[in-house]
Amino acid sequence: MSAVVPSLTVGGFRRARWAAAATGAALATVGGALAVAGPRATAVPTVPCLFHAVTGWWCPLCGLTRGTRLLLHGDLAGAVGMHPLTPLVVLAIAACWVAWARTAWADRPPGDSVVLRSAAAVLNHRATWVLAAAFAVARNLPWGRALAP
Repeated sequence: MSAVVPSLTVGGFRRARWAAAATGAALATVGGALAVAGPRATAVPTVPCLFHAVTGWWCPLCGLTRGTRLLLHGDLAGAVGMHPLTPLVVLAIAACWVAWARTAWADRPPGDSVVLRSAAAVLNHRATWVLAAAFAVARNLPWGRALAP
């Protein structure tokens, strides 16, 4: 006998399907807006980095939005120039969304997905945060200006 109440499980999976669909629509909308805007368009506003606005330093994520815009226009070198991890981050976000949507539509919990478990393990690992902090420091030093967007 299962400890899970069937009516709650079915409703939970339906909500997961809607959440996955809504997130996919939001990602497609943002991607479409970035793709429609020119690769170096300044008329399309992006969300300014609060950390950079307050401190004047580049945070570990600065340049990802501009890099994604360049990547969507086929400028891989420009995207990597904005942020070295842009292609990897875009691919990881797409892979995680696909894995989440597949588990939601298959009525399985997200923990069944190897992709989502792997992404969670990477994000929860101490080394990820140490490397992000080291990257943030390096891109703000005089010799690390090549890492700045």
